[in-house]
Amino acid sequence: KGDLAMTVIGSRGFPYNCSFCANLFRSPVVYRSRQNIIGELEELKKRGVRHIRFEDDNFTLIPQFDNLLLDIHKLGISWKCHTRSKILRLDQAKMMKWAGCEEMGIGVESADEVVLEINNKQEKVVDHLRAIRILKEAGIRSKTYFVAGLPGETDKTLKANMDFFITAKPDKWTLATFTPYPGSEIFKHPEQFGIRIIDKDFNHWWNFTERRFVHQLVYEPQEKTWERYDTLYTWLVREEW
Repeated sequence: KGDLAMTVIGSRGFPYNCSFCANLFRSPVVYRSRQNIIGELEELKKRGVRHIRFEDDNFTLIPQFDNLLLDIHKLGISWKCHTRSKILRLDQAKMMKWAGCEEMGIGVESADEVVLEINNKQEKVVDHLRAIRILKEAGIRSKTYFVAGLPGETDKTLKANMDFFITAKPDKWTLATFTPYPGSEIFKHPEQFGIRIIDKDFNHWWNFTERRFVHQLVYEPQEKTWERYDTLYTWLVREEW
């Protein structure tokens, strides 16, 4: 039995437009007030919760963020969050560490510039490398989120992803299987992204499922996509990079 932990969310929505994003409340983003967030954290602390995971897609965009960090610091809790590589600053990361942040997740998705462009990520590999360096300097664990089977992926993507891990050496990683969720641009226009949706049973639509893609990249058999996934996953698990 460990310490109590809880998830908290300080905003709803996402101000960017990645083609694979199924966030139906993308814009306008609605933020809770700093006082409202702190009020919930204080109540959780009264109930014995000392560890928080903020589920916001971009926690650092909350208005009055520096003042929010001052208030969180006073609570003496530890916490995790997510943000976007391109907007992370070193001074901000250092203040977050001071306020109790232990881990930050960033959505790399792919280290292949072509894949990032096709999927309208609006970030480049250099942005993710820079963000991980910032987190290391600030003393915060970096967690990278990758997605296999995205539109545009090829064997070159596999090598680019491996090279990224060798160079960046993030502390943690997650490898999901791409799912063209309803609400995303890829779901609305699969042909424009070079995919075919081949399984329309939503019971199978989950991005951490085993041995199932519900789509096929039009330029290769699905088995080839799975072969790349297996190769990368096995290589990552060995952690010899």
